[in-house]
Amino acid sequence: MLRKIAKNVWCVMLGLLLFIGMGVSVQASETERSAAMTLQQTMKETEIKEEPDSGAETLSELEKGTAVIVYGEPQDSWSQVEYQGVKGYVESNVLESYSAIEDADELDEEFEAVEEETRRIIDEHELAQKSKQKSIIWGTIIVILIIGIFAVGIISVLKKNKEGDQE
Repeated sequence: MLRKIAKNVWCVMLGLLLFIGMGVSVQASETERSAAMTLQQTMKETEIKEEPDSGAETLSELEKGTAVIVYGEPQDSWSQVEYQGVKGYVESNVLESYSAIEDADELDEEFEAVEEETRRIIDEHELAQKSKQKSIIWGTIIVILIIGIFAVGIISVLKKNKEGDQE
């Protein structure tokens, strides 16, 4: 669950960076040409390939709904993408426009679930602490009562001995 939350947070941050960076020209390395970047998401599980070929080496596996940066326009049914620093190619038919609203709803649901779980854990911890405090209090009361019983017994014996000495 934390992995999914981290992925969604990363996607939102990436979307914000792309939104802020719109209009800023991208300087590509010598092997990459200058291209427009878009944020898209996968419609199903897929793999990032080293080359635009289904037989090429797999660089990374992506889950359905994973946000990726897409560079330029698709070429020969393949799109150049980047995900968490891994650059490669994905078949264009598995990509769709990124929908932050759906992810935000899912993220809200996850945060609510995490919050409920956290509350439950805190409540259990507080209950355990209260139980521990009650155990300590009752233990102390029992020790005091036992000491009191011994004290009464000792006083009774001393009193009988004193009365026996006076007779």
